[in-house]
Amino acid sequence: MRKEGWINLCEPDITGGKISTETIDSLKDVEGDKIEISGLRQDTFEYLVNNYGTRIKEISFFKCPRITDLSPLESLANVETVHYYWNQKAERLWDASKNKKLYEVSLLNFLRVADFEPFSKSESLKTLVFGNSASGTTGIQTIESLQEISSLERLEMNPQKIQDNRAEPITKISQLNQLEFNSSLFTTEKVAWLKARLPETVKSDRLRAYVELNEENVLVVGKRKPFLNPKTDAVKIEKYVKKFESLVQHYRSNPELPEPK
Repeated sequence: MRKEGWINLCEPDITGGKISTETIDSLKDVEGDKIEISGLRQDTFEYLVNNYGTRIKEISFFKCPRITDLSPLESLANVETVHYYWNQKAERLWDASKNKKLYEVSLLNFLRVADFEPFSKSESLKTLVFGNSASGTTGIQTIESLQEISSLERLEMNPQKIQDNRAEPITKISQLNQLEFNSSLFTTEKVAWLKARLPETVKSDRLRAYVELNEENVLVVGKRKPFLNPKTDAVKIEKYVKKFESLVQHYRSNPELPEPK
């Protein structure tokens, strides 16, 4: 977790530990506006924000699973990036529109957050990353509010599941130019529909028939689609490519067709 130029307040405990106010107060003795920290509970989280929030430009929460209320983040007037790994308790995000300089947020392994409505009025957020890291069970009820983030340019999402199964809000993100998502998050038909509805200026290696993993494996895009070998399975791969391209053309030729289930 060591990052060059960052003040490291991560506890040595593999679970993130339990940081004390005394350890947080070590910030008095160092200069810097990038903080990496673990082991916060609600009380120490609020202590950090209340006493040192004005100096925070970038912050990385590593293994602070027990914070229940994220709203104190709204008072970070100078924060530009927020990275948060692992939260088990918070059910709601914070009103990011109050962070006028915030342009990047990543939220990995959040277990209870249902939607992004608190981010919807942000006019500065350009990059949003959410979902699972190497392991995790991040789910989300809906991504409906993402279309309301007028400044959003880059979206990366790797949730285990989107409960309402809707991809259409992605097509309504007006400034979107980069998109990444879990290859098995949507059906192949839905990915083809999404490609047909998005501008060609949106960069993504997921809006295609398959993703190249290495010299011996490609992953066919879509729920329950297989891994294939590009050499021994070349014929099968070509069939998937033709079917995908046919679907994209079908949806482009029929713009009235709704998002497939």
